[in-house]
Amino acid sequence: MPSSLVRSRAVIGPLVLAGLLAGCGTSGGPPQGRPSVVPVAATPSVAATAAVTPEASTSATDGPTPVPTAPLSEPPMALLVGETLPGEPPVGDLGSYTWGDEGSDAPWILSKRGAFARPGTPVRVTFDPGVAPPAWTVRWAPITPAGAGDVASASQGTDEVSFAVPDQAGPWSLQLEARFGTGHGATWYWRVDVE
Repeated sequence: MPSSLVRSRAVIGPLVLAGLLAGCGTSGGPPQGRPSVVPVAATPSVAATAAVTPEASTSATDGPTPVPTAPLSEPPMALLVGETLPGEPPVGDLGSYTWGDEGSDAPWILSKRGAFARPGTPVRVTFDPGVAPPAWTVRWAPITPAGAGDVASASQGTDEVSFAVPDQAGPWSLQLEARFGTGHGATWYWRVDVE
């Protein structure tokens, strides 16, 4: 190859590159001195990625998919709570339940766990872990020598389980039936001595 052709390629190549890079400058005028080199990356840098990520996560298609909370693997513990109930909140005795593929069928339980309460005072049931049932029903039956008597009062609601103790003094059996969605429901029992 003739040496003049090699020299012209050696001179033309850098000139073309300098012209291209000068066109990328921000001043818009002819290059002065040495052209500034602005690197163009094919992939964003770490800083650019960090700046882009929050905007991308707001998109419904590009953002992270929320992970649904797993359902409880068994019925939660039910605790009877009230301002007039002394001592630790008693844990309800688990009776009949259906929980996914598992379940148990039990008669009305006369619980030995319970509390003393004044007539008509408000009480509530909380769950551990903390969940709120979409639907619940409470039934009170007087305790007789033969067992639980006929249901004397009942109330129902959604979410927060709160209700009143019977107005009549004596030993009572409290039944709570709560639903936590399709195929997830349970019944708990307490003894409440109304004085």
